[in-house]
Amino acid sequence: MLTIAEILGIEKEKIARRQPSEEDLRRIPLDRPGRIFGRLSDPKQIQESLQSMAELAALVRLARQDGFQTELSPAEVERRLEALKRRDPDAVHYWVDGQLIMDLRDLGISGRLGPEKRPALAEFMADLSRGEAPEVTGTIYLSSEGLSRLSRDQDRIVGAQLLKLMKQANCRVRTPYDILNPRIDADWRELREGFEDAAKESKHLQERHFGPKKREKAQKGEHVGNQVSPGFIIEIKSYKSNGSYIFGKWLPYPPHAEIVVKVLQEYIRSSGSKYKAAQALRGTLFPPFPEDLKYMKTRSSLRNCLKTQAGYIITPEVIEGLARQVALIGTWKWSDILIENNHPAIVPLDLFGEAYDLSNRRGNKPRGRAAYYDPLDWDGLLRCVNHESPQRISGHSSDGTWVCALDYHNGTGPICLDIDHRIISEPLTTEFLRCLDLSSHAKAVFDEVQRRATATEEEEPKRKREEAQLKSRLANLENYLGASDPELEESYRRQLKQVKAELRALQQKPLPSPVTSVDINRVRRFLENLEDEWQKLSSTLRNRLLKLLVDHVDVAHDRNHIQATIIWKIDFKQRIDIERPVGNSRRERHWTNEQDSLLRLLWPTSTKEVLLAAFPNRQLGGIRSRAAKLGLGRQVRHYPPQWKGWTGSDDARLASLYVTETPIEDIAVELGRSKQAVLSRACLLRIKRPREIRFAFPKVNWEVLNFYGLEAVCSFPQPSPVFSNDRSTW
Repeated sequence: MLTIAEILGIEKEKIARRQPSEEDLRRIPLDRPGRIFGRLSDPKQIQESLQSMAELAALVRLARQDGFQTELSPAEVERRLEALKRRDPDAVHYWVDGQLIMDLRDLGISGRLGPEKRPALAEFMADLSRGEAPEVTGTIYLSSEGLSRLSRDQDRIVGAQLLKLMKQANCRVRTPYDILNPRIDADWRELREGFEDAAKESKHLQERHFGPKKREKAQKGEHVGNQVSPGFIIEIKSYKSNGSYIFGKWLPYPPHAEIVVKVLQEYIRSSGSKYKAAQALRGTLFPPFPEDLKYMKTRSSLRNCLKTQAGYIITPEVIEGLARQVALIGTWKWSDILIENNHPAIVPLDLFGEAYDLSNRRGNKPRGRAAYYDPLDWDGLLRCVNHESPQRISGHSSDGTWVCALDYHNGTGPICLDIDHRIISEPLTTEFLRCLDLSSHAKAVFDEVQRRATATEEEEPKRKREEAQLKSRLANLENYLGASDPELEESYRRQLKQVKAELRALQQKPLPSPVTSVDINRVRRFLENLEDEWQKLSSTLRNRLLKLLVDHVDVAHDRNHIQATIIWKIDFKQRIDIERPVGNSRRERHWTNEQDSLLRLLWPTSTKEVLLAAFPNRQLGGIRSRAAKLGLGRQVRHYPPQWKGWTGSDDARLASLYVTETPIEDIAVELGRSKQAVLSRACLLRIKRPREIRFAFPKVNWEVLNFYGLEAVCSFPQPSPVFSNDRSTW
């Protein structure tokens, strides 16, 4: 029997497991690479901004203090930076040493430029797009100027993309003063404000130099550097002495204007759904700009779209932007300037008015309060390989589904996968636990538990000693204030500020949780009864354990089968072939165009047996409802069988079968009646089918093959296996 202390300990542990603490989210992940990022806005600053260059070497020292292992010494970093200052042709801009990546390829490049002009930023964004993988950057080190080193994009596009990617990859932002994680709401707001401040600062610098002339030109309705809407090009009035353009007003560009009209028409037909409109417009592209209009490639807003050799793909974001772009009806809008009939309109007013009304009605929908859900067990590990390059499968823990919908959100294809998470998670977890054997590690685990218990007991008195020392030093420094020497006074004040910050950080740092007998007993039970104890853990803890042992899971699928390959971090692999239950997704029950065409062909003359054979995954009632919705008529006459009354023995047999797992179709066959007759009689007799049978989850069948990936080349020593040999097939 548990004591009150043990019960309270378990309850406290449940509360702590609900979501990761802010301390966990800010902790530097030393099992993932750290990236030191350097950028200066102008090539001259590499020679002149000595403090900015010196901070790059200081970031290496900071990373070493945080625990990253590297042979790179501060002296070596300073030597390489000196080579960059001297413009030495052999100077290195990018190198990897241990767990640190030093990326200085963006030195001398303006932060207003996007990843297409900045190789370091492009690689960082591509790295983050792989999600929370072990090889993905876990911490980005920036100088004291913070996020302005990453981007000063005035359109806020790059900043928003970076925030989303860093949150997805659980990447920390480390500066000399702070550690921020966008998964923490307060940090996310601070990071967003940082990008906003960087964009405003860049805009302010531009306006200070070019603002009056720019505003004067904008008041004439002429182009002033903002992105050009699809359907337009910019008039070239003349050229400057250096050969650059002098732009005038926007002009219609018919090849794109025709597409804009089609987009708005489809947006209206889709009742304001940008995703449905994008699917309907698949295959319709904005053609690329010809050679004589190549200057538009960087000035059109289409530069932010996905592009193929045939042209620019129409994404949901493009559709939404066009529905709100008043330039399409000839109105010029820049800052607070609004000019009607400034340039020729490219869409009819009534068409744009309807689309504009739809976009504003959908955009003003009140948002609900965000809710936190624990992640699914395998969240962040699954990759869909049904694409040219593997795509991350999202785990929707709120409704318990795995979804691969990147093509759908980009407007390039339908939803690839939308399936109940149990169909994949159950086989993966079962086979993972069969191969996992932690008994050999029990001693090391208990030694670590005892070490932590000892460390916890020693931490509190150590903390009190450090706090007393800082308070004593603070009192001494306050006594020194009032010196006659201004420089000495300023030195005391700086030290005072530093000591106060150290004291505040020490007082705010939480003490490690004490290790109790409940913890030790739970560890013992977990190691001895792994398969039974697994489900008692929170999904967050299960997910963390899986990520410690599993690198990723490749998922290939079609309508009937799923093949999942678990790649362990020790290069052990498990290939699991899953038989996919039919009708496990709402979207899979939707009628496709091909099925509608087949129904139109068969419905008028085919019999019930032929229809059920043609649509094996559907019931006759569903087929009949779809035919009615399509307005189809029947030419085949069906003669109902002679009615037969229910006897007492029929009712008794129905009552005994109805509460079992016997399918309704089988009960109907045994009683010689239709399915509808069985359901109606059960309702009349008030016989209730148990809920677990009515809403039974389809049984998942699978086969597994365990093997070593001998073709893989390992670049580092592998740890000893943690799987049980007697439970694997080789």
